[in-house]
Amino acid sequence: MVVALGSCTSKKSAEMAERKPGARLFLFDWEKTSKLEILRWNPETNQNWSVRLEKEPTQDWVVLTGPDGTQPQDRLAHGKLIAHLLDSLTTLSIRDKAAPGSLESYQLARPTTALKWESGGNHFEIKLGARTADRQATFALVGDDTQTYEVQGAAIEVLTQMTSWERIRQQ
Repeated sequence: MVVALGSCTSKKSAEMAERKPGARLFLFDWEKTSKLEILRWNPETNQNWSVRLEKEPTQDWVVLTGPDGTQPQDRLAHGKLIAHLLDSLTTLSIRDKAAPGSLESYQLARPTTALKWESGGNHFEIKLGARTADRQATFALVGDDTQTYEVQGAAIEVLTQMTSWERIRQQ
């Protein structure tokens, strides 16, 4: 199953964070996030999965659609893990602009991770690809921006723990 994620980044949210070395990529209140989509792809096994989540009025996160595109019977998601991921997204910063290269060379033609979320009425998106040669950053595309960046932050490590969609289910 291949899932395509389109860009829905609003102009307002695109302007929220200047994109220069050292700058935070996203300025948002993670606690106000109401929707989250995660797409993961493992290039070594060619396995991928995706999940769409939504925060209910009760503040519980629920799975709207799982990897097969259907709603699971047990919809409750692992709220603490999702909160940790969203909070860690605020730590992502730009290490530098990537040297000119193709999306394929940065593993961004088919990203290893793609995230879209809504928070406080704003839309955000990031696509993550290969690690840099020194493994201290990851190549990324942010929203509608065509510039490839080297990004770093706690979210990269949090995402490495999400090896399957079952990790997002209530524990």
